[in-house]
Amino acid sequence: MALGALAISFAPVFVGAIDRTDLGPTGIAFYRTAIGAVLLTILALARREPMRPTLAGGLHAALAGALFAGDLWVWHRAILRTSPGLATILGNTQVFWVALAGAAFLGERLTARFLAAVPVALLGIALLTGVIFGGGRVLADPIGILLGLSTGVFYASYILTVRRAQSRPDRLGPVAHMAWVSLASAATSFALAAFDDHALLPHLPWTWVYLGGLALVAQVVGWVVLAGLLPRVPVSRASLLLLLQPTFATVWDAILFGNVLTFPQGLGAVLTLVAIYVGSTSRYPAPSEAPPTSADRA
Repeated sequence: MALGALAISFAPVFVGAIDRTDLGPTGIAFYRTAIGAVLLTILALARREPMRPTLAGGLHAALAGALFAGDLWVWHRAILRTSPGLATILGNTQVFWVALAGAAFLGERLTARFLAAVPVALLGIALLTGVIFGGGRVLADPIGILLGLSTGVFYASYILTVRRAQSRPDRLGPVAHMAWVSLASAATSFALAAFDDHALLPHLPWTWVYLGGLALVAQVVGWVVLAGLLPRVPVSRASLLLLLQPTFATVWDAILFGNVLTFPQGLGAVLTLVAIYVGSTSRYPAPSEAPPTSADRA
């Protein structure tokens, strides 16, 4: 899980490196998932994984793909309007949406620690974006902030859908499943690209290099590892391990793009990550409890 989170932490780096005049954010999402679908299909066939899903499995893959396309649609725009590190931290507020979904649909109880973590996260986001101690101005684009936060909603929905699909007894292998998810995501992104002003065919050679790296590192390596392990790790703990993504994304952002956080922003980033940590760990099962069975997870 940790290695998978580390792999997907490079995704905002590749997105931020692509010349936005050569390829728009929806086009980036399309090529990431389309190239990823081809690579994943080749890998699944080489591993001799069955490729034909059941009807339920196909519907789960289609839903996950559509949710992932929505996630990339808002997240890529958040990256371009703010920064790779900030957009990724905002997107990882998915922890709170996962918990709320658990309370609303699975009957899970929200603990006092979780409820205390929410205002801390809001304070951290206010510091991170410059709403507080920003020198009289917001340091990040307000629309970019909203897009980054909405990424968390799509991200949480996508994680829960993939976890549910990979918990089914009739599930495909993780590589085959992610191939179908990537194909559905590419198809959705292609449809969304019809409403974009950007051309869908890039011309710069480096754009293709970055797209290949994005598809291989994040879509193939990162999400194959994560999809295979999500059903075997409690969802709250999985959300916690995924915090490595925004942590390392912020480091890569500072090293590669020079987006070094100010002291108030750094404090805000720490508070946000701590709040997400508390929000995740507050939902761990007690050590005396039996681990969830496959029936519980389903």
